[in-house]
Amino acid sequence: MARAELLNQIYDNMEAINQWGASHGPVLFRSILALVVVVLLAKVVGRLLKALLIHLGLDERRAIKVVTIMHGVLFAALLLVTLHLLGFETMLLIRMVSILALLALMAYLLFKPYLPQVPFKVGDIIQAGNQLGTVLAISFLHTRLKTLDGKIVIIPNHKVLNDLLVNYSANPYRRVDIEFFIRYGEDLDRVRALVLEAMAGDERVLQKYNPRVVVRGIRPSYIEMQARFWVERKHSLVIRWAIREAIIKQLARSGVVMAAERQEYIQYPAPSPPQAGD
Repeated sequence: MARAELLNQIYDNMEAINQWGASHGPVLFRSILALVVVVLLAKVVGRLLKALLIHLGLDERRAIKVVTIMHGVLFAALLLVTLHLLGFETMLLIRMVSILALLALMAYLLFKPYLPQVPFKVGDIIQAGNQLGTVLAISFLHTRLKTLDGKIVIIPNHKVLNDLLVNYSANPYRRVDIEFFIRYGEDLDRVRALVLEAMAGDERVLQKYNPRVVVRGIRPSYIEMQARFWVERKHSLVIRWAIREAIIKQLARSGVVMAAERQEYIQYPAPSPPQAGD
């Protein structure tokens, strides 16, 4: 008897599922098809909207946020329409979604100061650990970098936050230091004037920050000097080569002989063997 009642109950449940599928199946199929279409359109429209916002002057991070909000609104609207077609009460759904949205906004505002945030944005040049490159994308779990030699490096965000991090794009200007060595006996004031003249010949060097040439160190066989100047951030990586070459040529034309960094070894004579009674 109990077995027959169980079989009847299973049969009734299967019949109810079949009836629900027969009545709501076409709607559910059209909703899934609409979801696929909306996802594809959202990607295309999102890329166009992002490019338009960046072209209008909005930074990339905020443009991505606007596109993300647009995607959320589209998917929420599609979900409401689907549930309405399946027989759910529209006003009740709107109230539920509004309450959930308000709760999510309150939780975000409350816990935002305590959420870990990476101190850089897409497009910045950073050094994370021993990796140096341009930030291509930032997700919740990973940061994707493009190194200077074209490699794509994916670094977990927890490692980025717990390791050495240098943001080369945080400041619009960068100071560049170039070391060079001269022999003892050279006129330091003349060398300084020649190097300053070489730096002044490059318009990328910002003269308003007063380029300087200083004695950085004194070695046994040469004097270590350093040229210091400021440039715009976008020139900081490539200007080293041009200024270093300009300094070498300027000193060579003026007869200043540069020294090479080297290490001297002094060999002492072997000690005499100990004599009897020592």
